[in-house]
Amino acid sequence: MKVTLADIAKRLNVSNMTVSRALNKKSDPFISEATRRRVREMARAMGYQPNASARALRTQRTGNIAFILSDTIADGLANIYYANCLAGVEKACRRRGYGLSVSLYNLSNLDSFVFPQKVGQRAVDGLILGDYVQADVLARFNEFEIPLVCIGDDVERGEKVSAVIGNCLTNMWIAFRYLVRLGHRNVGIHVPGRRRAEEYFNEFARQVAADGQYADCQVTALSTSQPGGDYDAAGPLMDTWLAGDPKDRPTAIYGGYQTILAFLKELSRRGLKCPRDISLISGFDTTFCRLTEPGITSIRQDMEGVGHTAANLLIDHLEKIRPLETKSYPVDLSGELVERESCGPPPVS
Repeated sequence: MKVTLADIAKRLNVSNMTVSRALNKKSDPFISEATRRRVREMARAMGYQPNASARALRTQRTGNIAFILSDTIADGLANIYYANCLAGVEKACRRRGYGLSVSLYNLSNLDSFVFPQKVGQRAVDGLILGDYVQADVLARFNEFEIPLVCIGDDVERGEKVSAVIGNCLTNMWIAFRYLVRLGHRNVGIHVPGRRRAEEYFNEFARQVAADGQYADCQVTALSTSQPGGDYDAAGPLMDTWLAGDPKDRPTAIYGGYQTILAFLKELSRRGLKCPRDISLISGFDTTFCRLTEPGITSIRQDMEGVGHTAANLLIDHLEKIRPLETKSYPVDLSGELVERESCGPPPVS
């Protein structure tokens, strides 16, 4: 049998109102601390669980947040990068007593994640949004006036958002230094057709040029027009790499795990081999990187920690522990190089 406020009141011989006030998180001048403690101890002993619907009506909060991804993401919710983020979000929600809904979205169904037709009221208290954020999407969420945390700060026009960011530049440096130790002097970086990807590359190139110990080295932008760094970018990336003068081509390429995996297949299709003709490094380590032939050298990152941080920022804001600011929140989760067979010395000219 479900324990009610009336059951607790009857056991303690007090009014229902007294029990309700004592269980309320807010202080109440009409309830002594001794009474509050006595009521709460009895509620615990009787196994009382507050009514979620009644609490939502009283607080105007549902106790739920949503994790949503654009349906343009390759592999969708099975995308390993974002699946790791989601695992961290779920752990934070479970630890702090929040429900979690998970969905893919597009511009035609944005509203349904916040105000489902069958519910008729707000279904979630806040959102965690993965991947590139289009301006129209951000504008719609701003209309909702719903708290939003982005994983990554890759927004279409540089709009200010609350974003949790990892160590993109740090991971580039890990890959670059490793390749230089192997003898490479021209390292290619895959740059998808996104504003933020270009900004990251430009800053990394500036840092390399300013570091005197790499005066004889360079990084080369291997740009593709597609906004995503997924499987479809491998062909255009190959064309960009081969278009240059052979003596000036990068001898190694760093990119997203989906692009690098597909690039490895593209090499075989064109009669080339890794690492004989080109060394490859993935910016994110997955099981697939271990199972390919050759295995792909990768940067192991704790994206679960990024998701955990994003969820805690959002929940802290909802519970008025600290405000959610429109800024980037860096997460100090340095990547770890995982050496495999895809990297070797540069080919002999």
